[in-house]
Amino acid sequence: MPILRALLSLEEPFTCSSNPVVSNEIHTVDHIPATILRGALYTALMRAGRSGEVAVWVGVGDQPSRYSPAWPLAKGRVTVPMPLSFVNDKGDSGFGGKHGVLNLLWFDGQSLPEMEGSHRFQWTRPAKRWLVLDSSSNPVGGYSVETESQMHVGLHYERQAGRQGALFSQSVIPAGAQFGFWIEDPAGSLKNLPSTVYLGKRRSAGNGEATLRFDPGGAAFQKGSGAKNEYLVHFLSDCLVASERGG
Repeated sequence: MPILRALLSLEEPFTCSSNPVVSNEIHTVDHIPATILRGALYTALMRAGRSGEVAVWVGVGDQPSRYSPAWPLAKGRVTVPMPLSFVNDKGDSGFGGKHGVLNLLWFDGQSLPEMEGSHRFQWTRPAKRWLVLDSSSNPVGGYSVETESQMHVGLHYERQAGRQGALFSQSVIPAGAQFGFWIEDPAGSLKNLPSTVYLGKRRSAGNGEATLRFDPGGAAFQKGSGAKNEYLVHFLSDCLVASERGG
């Protein structure tokens, strides 16, 4: 079953609200959800007069294509969300540090060591949001996506003119950020990836433009060389995952 890897580069800042509520302070997620990718591809295909290819690209039919979210690349390396089971000693630098990063699942009863000589461990979650993987899917470090804050003037819904005093701020992922995602193509029919897409609602120029290209050397995740009884779950469609704050 063909699995294609695509690379996305932001040409303009991008924001996707992490909390869909009415507010004058908008925070962005630090990745690109698969639904936004499919919507951007649909719009790009329609704009290019390729409406006959829409059903194949957006995942409709007997053999639908499926998309992973676009996760950030750290200097070209793949990242995945930092597992909740990973911990490091407080004050230690984690990956590359004295004690490194430990996986709770390695320990019987998930009981971590408390002391080493006169040092008492204080186990905390890694500060980085993303786990960086090498070409063999082995973890090599942590990574966080840098964002910027921008101030905007609210628009009148009917006149689309600036409303005095209606200011709001939003965080954005700046231009130049790179992401990678996978497309499952069971029919082997996906060709000519649109080179330019616009992410999210583009109400004005200057936000959301991105370029796409296939990575001919890209492959699906491989099991890490150090893995024994571990499994890697890679979602090829949107999924709700419970977090420490609830479902």
